[in-house]
Amino acid sequence: MSILSNAVAILDSVTQSLGLQSEVVHFHWTSQSDDGVKAFTPAAGTKRKATWDKRVRIVAGLNGQQVTSTSSLIFPRPIDVDARDEFTLPDGKLGLIVSLSGFGDPVTKKPFATEVFLG
Repeated sequence: MSILSNAVAILDSVTQSLGLQSEVVHFHWTSQSDDGVKAFTPAAGTKRKATWDKRVRIVAGLNGQQVTSTSSLIFPRPIDVDARDEFTLPDGKLGLIVSLSGFGDPVTKKPFATEVFLG
């Protein structure tokens, strides 16, 4: 493991042990029908732990334009996220992705951590 991956693993461990991570439900987009109905796998979603940052910020959106993010989720571990995925937040509200950020391992091409900005 690299120094960076070790640092992210420590961050994950510390934020979990301090109770700074919340449970969210991740709905991984798989398809959309001709009439606009979205399909997710699994249909009930996947429970994940993330640090939930409720700050409102202006971020570069998926199309490069500036957009307002009402909160973000920081996953200090590798997860697969598609821009069409959705998240149910700890307060029960649905979070739609407006931007994605993170940094990855240049060798494995897998992310060390991912930040998902929601609008």
